[in-house]
Amino acid sequence: MLRHRRQRDHRHRVLIGPLGLLVAVALAAEPAADLQVLPLPWLDGPCQDPRYPRLAGEWAVGCGPSGRVDRALHLATRRTVALEGGAVSPGVAPGVVYAPTRDHGLWRLPSGETDPQAPLVPLAGIAPPATDGDRVALALADGLQLFRLDERIRHTWDASPAPWYPPALDGELVAWVTRQDGSEDIWALVDDQAVPVATTAAHERHVAVSGDLVGWVSDDGVHTWDARTGARQAWPTDAHTTRRLSLHDGVACWEAWNGVDVDVACSDGVRWGGEGHQRSPDRQGGQLLVMDRGRALLLVLPEAPSTGP
Repeated sequence: MLRHRRQRDHRHRVLIGPLGLLVAVALAAEPAADLQVLPLPWLDGPCQDPRYPRLAGEWAVGCGPSGRVDRALHLATRRTVALEGGAVSPGVAPGVVYAPTRDHGLWRLPSGETDPQAPLVPLAGIAPPATDGDRVALALADGLQLFRLDERIRHTWDASPAPWYPPALDGELVAWVTRQDGSEDIWALVDDQAVPVATTAAHERHVAVSGDLVGWVSDDGVHTWDARTGARQAWPTDAHTTRRLSLHDGVACWEAWNGVDVDVACSDGVRWGGEGHQRSPDRQGGQLLVMDRGRALLLVLPEAPSTGP
């Protein structure tokens, strides 16, 4: 299992490696495995919504001077694309950026122009939309609206989604945060039935979905629930600073408060820390996007860490 953490006694250095990549080399007595640290200055702009930048499959999307998500970077080729108009809080999926109102639209990368055939709705919703590249989940004040990106038919489900927290979906599995009586809970749509997933007094929030897994953050840690088997996992941590949860292929990543500042932590043991705040993690396999003291970095792990015991 890879465990890489920049030591606070500065026993590490950064070297220029092949292709201009930065290679972080640990100098501790038992050095951790090397990893590539790739700066992404195209995405350094401070976003109005601090839950960005984000990974979008082979792309990363983020903000320029406007603070809107209005640009994309192809991670392999470094190709840059300007997204016409942009959006403050769009839904993001591999190769897709989507904001549902008529003032925005659907960008299918590498195109920087919106798709004129995309379904648009008059309401932006009470939280950012979620998309898996095929379907969209939109939180409204009185329900949850689901629709496909290639259709104009919308289905509304009775729900009480909380504002600001986007819903989450992957395929047929949809989950969202509710807020009732001062408490935040997690619900999911499983086989067309709304079921409670986490309804304790621990303020469950920041829901994410990947495959059959629903993930969330609570006052006492990060949690997952398998909608197929009912199995649950938990990682005790102080994640009160977390602004969104990354969940992909069974690996969750979040912002962890270490008592002094914020680090990035993942459920498979990968960590990224150092002076100042490391925030906004988004993980897809062996690639981890973070904001390190206001700079966008892509951490490329030498191999995908094992998620097993």
